Amino acid sequence: MAEWKKLLTAIPTNTLRAGISVVYDNGSTVLPLNVPVFFVMPFDWAVANFEWVLIGTPSGSMTVKIFDCGSSTSFTYNSTTEITPTGGISISSATIAYGSGNGWSLTGVLARKDIIRFEVTACTTITRATVTILPVRT
Repeated sequence: MAEWKKLLTAIPTNTLRAGISVVYDNGSTVLPLNVPVFFVMPFDWAVANFEWVLIGTPSGSMTVKIFDCGSSTSFTYNSTTEITPTGGISISSATIAYGSGNGWSLTGVLARKDIIRFEVTACTTITRATVTILPVRT
């Protein structure tokens, strides 16, 4: 067996991480609010088990909320089922913020092919940003 295959089989599958990133770029203008960006989950994910990173430039403040929009067969464009904690995840007078899944409102598992929606709900100064969540695969 190839060495890389041995390495992969030695790692428990629940510790594998895969970053889910959304990039916002509005040139030299502050990011617009409430513009949806959708992402289809490539694997099952226990929502409480992950970390997040929010990077913005130039230094400023920004809040992002993430919503569960169902699956490809039961898609809800304007779903109000928020995954993020009340108020969303945010950066304040800085260029980077990070945290863990503690306090997130959705419990259970998002399944492969479920759709999540990212939205910037507040923003000052920031013209470019990357939101990354690092879920542990279930």
